[in-house]
Amino acid sequence: MGPLIRLDWALLRASWPARLAVLVFALASTLAVAAGLQWQDRYEAVAEPERQQVRQSAEKLYSIFDGMADGTVTPFDLRRPQNEWPLFSEYVFDPQDPYAASFYYQQLAYLPPGPVMALAQGVTPLLPNHVLIYTQSLNVLFQPGAAPERTNPALLALGRFDLLAVILILVPLMAIAILHDAKAREREAGIFPMLQSLGVKSSALFNRRLVFRGGLLLAIVALSVIVAGVVSGAAAGRLALFTLMACIYALFWAAITGAIAAKSRSAVGSAALSLALFAALVLVGPGVAESLARPDGLLKPRALVDAEIRALAREWGPADRDDDRIQFVAETYWGLNGGVFPDCADYRYAFEVFSNRRLADQAFSEAQASAHDATTLLDRRLDALAVLVPPLGFRRAMEAIAGSSAARAQAFERSVVDYHAQWRDRATDDLINCRRWDRATFDPAPAYVWKEPDPGPTTLAYALAGLLLWTGLSLFLVSRTND
Repeated sequence: MGPLIRLDWALLRASWPARLAVLVFALASTLAVAAGLQWQDRYEAVAEPERQQVRQSAEKLYSIFDGMADGTVTPFDLRRPQNEWPLFSEYVFDPQDPYAASFYYQQLAYLPPGPVMALAQGVTPLLPNHVLIYTQSLNVLFQPGAAPERTNPALLALGRFDLLAVILILVPLMAIAILHDAKAREREAGIFPMLQSLGVKSSALFNRRLVFRGGLLLAIVALSVIVAGVVSGAAAGRLALFTLMACIYALFWAAITGAIAAKSRSAVGSAALSLALFAALVLVGPGVAESLARPDGLLKPRALVDAEIRALAREWGPADRDDDRIQFVAETYWGLNGGVFPDCADYRYAFEVFSNRRLADQAFSEAQASAHDATTLLDRRLDALAVLVPPLGFRRAMEAIAGSSAARAQAFERSVVDYHAQWRDRATDDLINCRRWDRATFDPAPAYVWKEPDPGPTTLAYALAGLLLWTGLSLFLVSRTND
């Protein structure tokens, strides 16, 4: 075994395609990691203006409370008739009124970078990663229609320069460069007769060569991922899973290329067939799968949510319908029988505003749920097709592990809606029941907390099934090769 490995190592070092492929992979990986670190810094910094706004809002709120305590600030009572209100710049809202929460109290809902997100950007640049929370309606907070939709998800990795894209594209090419001549090399080098005279079977030489070169490929991939993960500060558990999946992907391509090489007597023919399969599985297959899986109306909810809210405003908007709208919302969402408010809750302007916001929230949340249903359906279809197109499943699994998948972004949006609903309903309930707020009411208010979801077990299962199925089939073909 030792002499054969040394012989194969010498032959591999003399192969310029192999040397070039490894060099390109090393350079591309280095640049991709550097780009990923820069992108992660930008991702984390993009919410800083909103963080500063939250801090300033809190400072203003507490300065008002302090001024009220020492008698230097007299806030304006929002319950005074609107025709008595001065110019907006000349008054301070009374922070004891729950309606003032929409002016003073703010929280930032922030989606932190995924555990290995520096190595796989995924769909994260396309979807919101932070939302400023206060009692304004959701359509104002999310700015529907402004953020790009999740477009062509099956090809996103090919369009981004991160380590996942480098692995997805260059590992197959590196496998082809290293293994395409594993069967024909000794013939073309003129050493096959010598090996026959030593009693070495061609199949034995090929199997050892496949193990050696495939192991070398896996070592290169594992080393690149581990170094990149350590440099970027990736979470250890997710990095280990990311590395394992990358090695399985490398094994998948080593087995496929080895099977083609085992059946071919020509190094050129083996390389050509391997490149054709690479183009079919990596460049063409994901796009075809996405076209087949994409449900109708995937873009509708986000793109049309503004129109839905405008339609709702037309339905309830005329001034002569204000009382009807307030009564409808009070009965449907606020639990007031007959829409009758307590005697102390005579703040009609606030209820007019809150009823509009509540209806807008309902329209937005329903549109958002529809969008999530459509993308969830797309994800299920893509998972199933990943068995036929393993690189598609591999990309989706790696994004799930890295924390850059659409499912994670959707979980963030749902958590924002739930958190916003808590604040909206709290302010409404206090307003209806005429409660007054003080500084202690704001201080213990829970901040938004993000809970990291599991890394897509279904997606991982389908990806592993596709990779291992093709790998096993390829190795079976290798075992059926005669001398």
